[in-house]
Amino acid sequence: MKIFLTGGTDGIGLSASKILLNDGHKIYVTYRNSKKLEKIKSSLRAFYENRRLLFFKCDLAELEEIEKTIAEVRKLNIKFDCLINNAGTILFKKSFNSMGIEKVFATNHLGPFHLTNSFIKENFIHPGGRIINVGSSAHQTAVLDFNNLDS
Repeated sequence: MKIFLTGGTDGIGLSASKILLNDGHKIYVTYRNSKKLEKIKSSLRAFYENRRLLFFKCDLAELEEIEKTIAEVRKLNIKFDCLINNAGTILFKKSFNSMGIEKVFATNHLGPFHLTNSFIKENFIHPGGRIINVGSSAHQTAVLDFNNLDS
């Protein structure tokens, strides 16, 4: 299978990457942090060198980076069997992306929404393919104020 996975350089995403590669799948992984990518590349070198693992620089908090990734995928002219939206962040200091949107909200919600809609619009997923959204248990204690989405 050809699988597109966001946030595959740490945590659940890295574990999923290793399992999927060991199961024989070809995966396309986004990363935000180049230092993290270099740190894990050696453990995945065999997969990386035989082109079963490709990386895309994409900070899901930044619309411009998502659009660049979509353009790169378009050039590859492939269809995926699965899109796994796994990338996420939690920041303890409020910060904003280049468009003035709070980064946690942009990374965890707006970015994956835009990426998924782009994949659907561009017809990047095979008919019958899957879209998987990974989440955490943080929602159990979170409060959402629709009048202040940057809260």
